[in-house]
Amino acid sequence: MAKCGNTRIEYQEGSAIMIIDCDECDFFPSIENQPKAMELVLQKIIDLGHPHSIRLEQLTEYEYNPEQTKILSQMADVIVTLQEEVKKLDVANHKECKSFFGPRMAMLVDLFTHEILLDPIGAYVQFVRTTNEDKKKLKAGVPEMPRADCLDKYARFVEYAKKQLSQTSLITKIDPDIARFQIGDRSGYTTVFQATIKPDFMRSKIQAQYPLNAQILDSYHVVDPVFKMTVAEVTIFELVDSEQRMYHVVPIEANLTWEKYNILHAAKERYETRPTAEIQDHTGAYLENPRGSLFNVSLGIINDVVRSSATPMDLSKEEFEELAAIFVRNTIGFGVIEILLTDKKVQDIVVNTPNAQTPIYIKMRGFGECITNITPTVAEVKSWGTRLKFLSGRPLDRSHPILDTDKLEVPGNFRSRTAIITSPLVPEPDQYALAIRQHAPDPVTFARYSQPLVTYKEMSAKVKRWGATTWGSMMLAPSKRLDIPLAAGLLSFLIDGKRTFLVAGTRSSGKTTLLSSLLVNISRKVRIITIEDTLEIPVGKLKEIGFNIQSLKVASALARGSREVSAEEGIRSTLRLGDSSLIVGEVRSTEARSLYEAMRVGALANVVAGTIHANDPYGVFDRVVNDLEVPTTSFKATDIVLMARPLPDKTGPRMTSITEVRKFWTTDPLTENGFVELVDFDHDADALEPTEALLRGDSQIIKEIGARYAAFAGQWDRIWENIILRSQVIKEIIAKAIERENPDIVRAPFYVDALDAFRDISWEVHDEIKAQKGVGYFDPSRILRLFKHWLDRAAKELVR
Repeated sequence: MAKCGNTRIEYQEGSAIMIIDCDECDFFPSIENQPKAMELVLQKIIDLGHPHSIRLEQLTEYEYNPEQTKILSQMADVIVTLQEEVKKLDVANHKECKSFFGPRMAMLVDLFTHEILLDPIGAYVQFVRTTNEDKKKLKAGVPEMPRADCLDKYARFVEYAKKQLSQTSLITKIDPDIARFQIGDRSGYTTVFQATIKPDFMRSKIQAQYPLNAQILDSYHVVDPVFKMTVAEVTIFELVDSEQRMYHVVPIEANLTWEKYNILHAAKERYETRPTAEIQDHTGAYLENPRGSLFNVSLGIINDVVRSSATPMDLSKEEFEELAAIFVRNTIGFGVIEILLTDKKVQDIVVNTPNAQTPIYIKMRGFGECITNITPTVAEVKSWGTRLKFLSGRPLDRSHPILDTDKLEVPGNFRSRTAIITSPLVPEPDQYALAIRQHAPDPVTFARYSQPLVTYKEMSAKVKRWGATTWGSMMLAPSKRLDIPLAAGLLSFLIDGKRTFLVAGTRSSGKTTLLSSLLVNISRKVRIITIEDTLEIPVGKLKEIGFNIQSLKVASALARGSREVSAEEGIRSTLRLGDSSLIVGEVRSTEARSLYEAMRVGALANVVAGTIHANDPYGVFDRVVNDLEVPTTSFKATDIVLMARPLPDKTGPRMTSITEVRKFWTTDPLTENGFVELVDFDHDADALEPTEALLRGDSQIIKEIGARYAAFAGQWDRIWENIILRSQVIKEIIAKAIERENPDIVRAPFYVDALDAFRDISWEVHDEIKAQKGVGYFDPSRILRLFKHWLDRAAKELVR
């Protein structure tokens, strides 16, 4: 029969974990808050020896790490020693000593056999204060002085006990507060012991308590976009004596009442014993929507649990849905990872090995890399890897230790890309390391790429807080992601000129975001084909807003023995799919040769673009020619290299240069002036600025585009004014969004309509002038005036 305190020892990788069952205990299993829990743990250490860590289980698991367990073990050893010394202290047996020492021996026996187990700090304080009072009495004299040998034994014990206790780590850590310590106050324990918490329906451990002496940088709630409910509270800390910041998250499941914990515990037991067919047939669509089906099933199970309880809780509809959402998240969902993915500020999530010993790390907007208070268990991480292996249909085992997938999906949230690595690449057998990257669900327009990293609602709040008088004044205050007056217009001109692009940068530099921004500027009249091994480009959203786009999914460059089509074959197949723009998610391997074949075949026909890992334009050349073995002459099919990179002391990744690849060089573009920067990043101005080469019209690519139109041929000034016009159009879109406090104006659906309107207006003006004068002209003043009229009307009609 189970009883309070049943204990077992489990070994994980050679380390002993003492697991104490507290289900039948009448106290909360937290040693920092509950005296009986402290007594239980210390007594178990005394009886069973020193464990590596300690876990108390009672619906919720409270685990104390090796450092905290070492403090408890040290105290347990001192308690055993003092109990033995008290037994040896026989001063009360002498008749002459009994009247003085009798009460004190009773105090010592109670203190060191009982009270010290419940409250070691309190027992130490009481002992010190009592023996100090004795010193004062002896110094002042007492009616019946004890024998000298009795007094000497007692004094030696007092000094020995004080020394033993004062040198323990527990007493040392709270020593400065001893003088004002109140007996029974357990706040001192909370500064030393901070258990990681894991409800029994969760598999990840949460360090719920805040880090000590840390500075709060930010705090907010994470809201589920589907149910519109708060799912977690997040606090960002600057850690003391560390260069790290902490992302401290407390999911709602870690803060439920005991009544709700009991409901979920009972629901879990009922779910695990429920026939699979009953769950699948509940909605008739389990395989199509297992998450929605299980949500409905869990609502029924939770309702049954509540109704069958001896004292049913009166739960609201929102509380039922909250419990059902928690249940789904921690059964067929991805647990705490879903909480992180729901936070729109989180960009990257990293899970390292050894699992169960290493906290999750994240990278977030505004604060960079942070350690978290979450430590996933081995079983939890393994369940993530197994599920992603199943969902992706790709192998993950010792023969195929790397898996790339886009199948980690959370309803209503950003898309994500996950890389998983297992043994033998990681040293721990059958464990997984994961790297998860979030991607925005909507394509990022140049206008959104240009706006500061705040929402328009946040900008409105800043206007009120800063006392700014107009929205226009806000445009000048924040730093620029992309220099609106130039770079956006230049890229728009190059895209309409149907050139070839490589977007280069390091990991997390924003390459895919910038590539998507280029894609959004391609005319919807053009068919687009995307090729990716892991789907990151928001093709679905682009289809929704009218793009003629086809996504091709190919095998990962790291995959071996896959049934999927290789990237090289995928690119070659696009050459047989008709006239299309080709967008390659990432150029990694032998597909580079096929990509350059497509560039040469598609030159001056449609945009061809891709991303590649490199630090600068010459690094792109070196990677393509030397690493990927593309002939030097083929590399010249690249027209433009865009560099994206994170910059020190800047918020988020930036585009840092636009470089033209010239065609008249033979072996080395660096020494033969094969690279010409058109736009470069000015760190002092925190913006992209035109180079002297661009200002004087030293661009073969731009002139080649102009030569295709009679309105531009041989007239650099007219080409330049068209680039400026395009910049002004994008600027007007942003200004209108700020004026109307409506962020939808810079989002893809409206932005693409605006570009279509600009193109139509431009050609209408061109053709009118051609009809009148025989030669067409893209009159910038007329085009801008007509575009503003369209923009005013369309913005008013836009319903948020």
